[in-house]
Amino acid sequence: MSIQENTSSIFQKRTFFVRLPFIPARLVEGKNWYIIFYAVNPQTETLKRIRIKFNKVKAIKARRELAWKMIAELNRKLEAGWNPFVTEEKRKSYTPLFGLLNEYLKFQLRSAEKNSMRCYKSFVKFLQNWLEKKGYSEELMVNQFTDNIASDLMESIRSNPEISYRTYNNYLAFFLMLWNWLIEYNYASSNPFQRFHKFPKKLLKKQRVTLSEQERSRLMTFLSTHNRNYLCICYLCYYCFLRPKEIAMLRVKDIDLEKQLIFVRAEIAKNDRDSVRTIPDVAIDAFRQLDLVGRSGDDYIFSWDKLFEFFSRVYRANHP
Repeated sequence: MSIQENTSSIFQKRTFFVRLPFIPARLVEGKNWYIIFYAVNPQTETLKRIRIKFNKVKAIKARRELAWKMIAELNRKLEAGWNPFVTEEKRKSYTPLFGLLNEYLKFQLRSAEKNSMRCYKSFVKFLQNWLEKKGYSEELMVNQFTDNIASDLMESIRSNPEISYRTYNNYLAFFLMLWNWLIEYNYASSNPFQRFHKFPKKLLKKQRVTLSEQERSRLMTFLSTHNRNYLCICYLCYYCFLRPKEIAMLRVKDIDLEKQLIFVRAEIAKNDRDSVRTIPDVAIDAFRQLDLVGRSGDDYIFSWDKLFEFFSRVYRANHP
């Protein structure tokens, strides 16, 4: 066998498969006339036949001419990307969910507070990790996120002993908000989390223990001797009604010992408003004993290290 013959036989045995998104329309004539074409059904990702009956025009010549016009128009639309299984209203529901989660974060970044964005990113990361752990790829489309998937997700959160009732409610509130956004922008037609209920408020009540007058006196005496910084923190909570985050984010420039005032900046306040609190006479001596002399106005007052920098609980836990 010559080299040319051998090469020819090799090419004859090769088969190339090209996956087409459609098969062009054609006319089938018989007792009943049909226009037949195939298009990919996104749900099954396979070609499915579509048959249009075409018997209304009685005159054969006119029927054939009209059929070919319709076939030409169908093929033009198919080549342009039209899919009869995807209506215009539902087209966006075939968008991959993973990509939309990032788009949602970008959308929220325009108006959400810094602390809110931190929560949103955490919720999104949790959802992405859960989906990946369950074997769902990044190509999972919005309309493939079914009620059953939502049920499995919420059940995994509810059954986790490390997740409290309050945290469960926070997850549910986020997923409801996320899917309402998808509905608003026509990526989804319904909210799979709408049928879930939050845990009642009676289960969310924190168990607080009120200190007696004697216990408060003992605590103040002990802190005055052993931990003046923590004593000032107690004063800020008890007399000035500052929240833990607001206390942690206080800087040296926010306190005026001469006027006995504390300035709470809007950027650290929960209500996003500037406010001024008065340091009572009973607490001013403790604040004057804080090591604030020579420190920069941008230093945190209750810093835990020599650089007077503030770190989260996660950082402190990993850097004892």
